[in-house]
Formats: sequence, structure tokens, C-alpha cells
Amino acid sequence: MFGDIFIRVLNSGGSASQSNLIAIIVAVIAACAAIIAAIISAYFSYKASTKSSKASGEVNKEVANMNNEVNKKIANVSAEIQKEIASINVNALDKQRINETISIQRMEWVNKLRDMFVIFNKITHTYSMVKFTHYFKGIDFKTKIDDYQEIISAQDNIKLLLNPNEWTSIKLEETMEKLVLNLINQDTNKKEYDELRQKIQYLEQVILKAEWKRTVREIEEGRPLNRIEVEKIFEDCAINISEELFLELNIEQ
Repeated sequence: MFGDIFIRVLNSGGSASQSNLIAIIVAVIAACAAIIAAIISAYFSYKASTKSSKASGEVNKEVANMNNEVNKKIANVSAEIQKEIASINVNALDKQRINETISIQRMEWVNKLRDMFVIFNKITHTYSMVKFTHYFKGIDFKTKIDDYQEIISAQDNIKLLLNPNEWTSIKLEETMEKLVLNLINQDTNKKEYDELRQKIQYLEQVILKAEWKRTVREIEEGRPLNRIEVEKIFEDCAINISEELFLELNIEQ
């Protein structure tokens, strides 16, 4: 009976608080058992004093047997508790290692994604500068296949790294596509290009900052965040960076 009670207690909270609670409960049980044994001993001692020495011996023997039985039960419960504590500590340690591994991998992913953002921004802006320079000088400009393939390659790499279920990733992919079409179009609109570029850089900042905050929080709490918690982090980061762009992009959805 005591074992079942302790197992339910163990399953009701964190490992640190469980250990403290268990220590207190074990101490209480031991104290109660000692009190019970003392009462029984006193009672039978009193009874024994009114009887013959033979009866007294039998009573003392019965008391000793009862004390031994109580001590055995306490020892069994304590052993069961210690076994359960050891199991919980091992499981908690394994879970912590898994969370740490996932967090490290996410950091590596964020760093790789940041590098791809830099590459895409660099090659598209370089391409736009060359094209607009030709345009303002009245010189015909033809897209080179190598330049186009380089832009598309960077764009595809970013798409593969993004989480397709997050609104920031969806908006970033859409905006990147519009910017690439703007660049390869014969009649490039510089004003539209500047606006698209601003939105792309904004979304990139939101993704990197939000993913970093998510990783730090998961490490601190030792658990993966649920979808609602992740969405809240992204929304907070988006508003803090630029509430105006956040509202504009949400309206476009």
C-alpha cells in the first residue's frame, strides 16, 4: 500500500521537488513507526507487569516480533522509494541530454540559415546594382544564365532550410519570389525592388531572432516548446522589430 502511494507521489511532480517530498514522507513514516512501537511496547510492558514472569516473557517476545515486522515494512518501502528515485533521475538525465542535442542542432541550423540569407541578399543586391546602373545609363541589360542560377540556388537553399508551417517562412518565400521576378523582368521597378528587399530583411531578422529566443528558452526549461508558445515568440519578435511591417504583412495574407 505504501509503495503505491509513493509511486503516485513520484509521478506528480519534478525530480527535485519529488526527492524533497519523499525525504520528508520517509522521515514521517519512520517517526510514526517509532511512536507506534513505543506505545505498543509501553502497553504490553504494563500488561506484563501484572502477570507472571512467564507471561511477561511471551509479551516481550510478541512486542519484539511486532517491532521487527514494522521495521521490515519501513525498509521495504524505503527500498522501493529509492529504486523509483533512481529511475526518475536516469530518465530526467536522458531527457536533458536529448534536449541539449536538439538545441545544439537548432543553433547550427540557425547559423546555416543566417549564412544563406547573407548570400542571397548579397547576390541579389549586386545583380540589382548592375542592372539599375545599365538602366539609368540607357544601356540594354540581359540576364546572364550564371547569375540567374546563382540567385535561384540561394533561394532554393533557403526554402529547404525554412519551416513551411510558420507564417514568417511562408511570407519570406513569397517575397523572395517576387523580388527574383522583379530582377529578371525586363522592366524592373526599382521602388518595388526596394520595398521587397526591406520586407525580406525584416522577415529574416524575425526568423533568426525568434529561433534564437526559442532555443534559449527550451534550454532553460529543459523541454520543447509547443506550437502556441513558438507562435507567440515569433509574433513578439516581429512586433518589436517593426510593428508597421508586421501589420502590413498580416494584411497581405
